[in-house]
Amino acid sequence: MPVKAAVVGGGFAGLATALELAKWGVKVDLYEEHREVGYPPHCTGIVSGKVVSWLGKAGRTSLREQFKEIKIAYKSRELAIIEPLDGVYRLDRVLLEKLLLDEGVSEGVEAMLGVKVTSVNPEGKLVAGGKARKYYDLVVIADGWRRSISSRLGLGGYKARLTGVNLVAESREDKVKPGEIRVEFWTSRSEGFFEWEVGLGPKLVLAGTASRNPSHAAAMVRDAHGKYSRVLSVYGGQVVLGPPQGPLRKGKVIVVGDAGGLTKPLTGGGLYPVTKMLVKGRRFFEKGSSPLDALHNSLESIAKELRRHGESAKLVLDREELLGRVVKVIDEPLKVKMPFDSHTPSTLIYSTVKTLPTAITIALKKPLASARIGYEVIVSLVKSFLA
Repeated sequence: MPVKAAVVGGGFAGLATALELAKWGVKVDLYEEHREVGYPPHCTGIVSGKVVSWLGKAGRTSLREQFKEIKIAYKSRELAIIEPLDGVYRLDRVLLEKLLLDEGVSEGVEAMLGVKVTSVNPEGKLVAGGKARKYYDLVVIADGWRRSISSRLGLGGYKARLTGVNLVAESREDKVKPGEIRVEFWTSRSEGFFEWEVGLGPKLVLAGTASRNPSHAAAMVRDAHGKYSRVLSVYGGQVVLGPPQGPLRKGKVIVVGDAGGLTKPLTGGGLYPVTKMLVKGRRFFEKGSSPLDALHNSLESIAKELRRHGESAKLVLDREELLGRVVKVIDEPLKVKMPFDSHTPSTLIYSTVKTLPTAITIALKKPLASARIGYEVIVSLVKSFLA
């Protein structure tokens, strides 16, 4: 008898997991309370080339733009220009999710759109559509930031939740050129996070912000009509910051995606952790683990990585004064080559060390300030290794 699995939630995490399980020979029922997947769009869809590769055909087909550099700023001062080693791309998230659904159905996923799951228990009993009850060998909860099911089971959770907005606009000037991303931390409209502008084409940008203060998203939309020549579209939603805050498994039930806190603590990106979790899960499965154990083991591995990312996030998102000291030390932005997906302190330090001549010049000019910054980053690195 094939393993029977239910996936609750038809967002990216649920769709990708349903597809992967179906490829393992699992009989999958996908439950999504809405009658259509992909809507409403709410994120930028910026991912590395590695994620595009992991997503396969759906990733390649939904690819829209490629970016060559990311400029990092604070208080309008550029701190670094990052050249991503794996490449950076923007995906059409609505199309991506529709393609994942179509591919899942072709692999045997039973998609039950417009069917709401009302309860799940650790033994695999699921109640949906009012009175219908089914028993599964594995239940994957991907119920998003609201966590309507997972919270009742005491599963998952995230560190923080922000309100975000994106808008596509025609700009009066090419301040952000095509192929370029500009990120500015701790602006007046991104308390504890950052604003972004993504160059989509000549005088065409994708701009956005996220903040702990919901009014900041509304302020950005209001201000955009004065800043840009024309606003073409506006969309947004909640941005979840990991790492996971609670257990990821209870009995036959596991939690993935935003509901589990499976997002990058520094940027809120969720596609990388989920796709990497599924790639790792496939390896566990091919070595003989059950589908449930394979997913659980890979989840624990990704959660551990995200906790290391969290140490870097604390330095940037929780320590505005540290960014203020960096601005006073750096006269010109550091040019750094680094992976787009890895935000662990060790990766950040290693990438910075590779710009050693510039780092030495800075340290010689302002030794005390540089030493203080270095000390704080090293302490964070030690904490990351001990976690």
